[in-house]
Amino acid sequence: MSAGEVEAALSNFRDADDSDDKHRALSPALFVGALNFQLGSKADAIPYLARVTRSAQALPDKLLAKYDNDFHIELLLRGRIPIRLPLLARPSC
Repeated sequence: MSAGEVEAALSNFRDADDSDDKHRALSPALFVGALNFQLGSKADAIPYLARVTRSAQALPDKLLAKYDNDFHIELLLRGRIPIRLPLLARPSC
């Protein structure tokens, strides 16, 4: 993705999150947080990612599952070892 595409995606996900005042879908907040982090705006990412981690909602939610059934997060371990983590629904208790 180009920088302009990332900014446009961030704007669209932020709009989706803002328009859902009851936060029925959690995935827009996940994407806003992840994209802010990717763009180096860690302070802007924290409130969204904190809401995702504190939520009782499971991911992937219906909105995420509608568009991507293989969502994953890629991280670099020790700055050089790539790992791919699937985003799975939390087990019910």
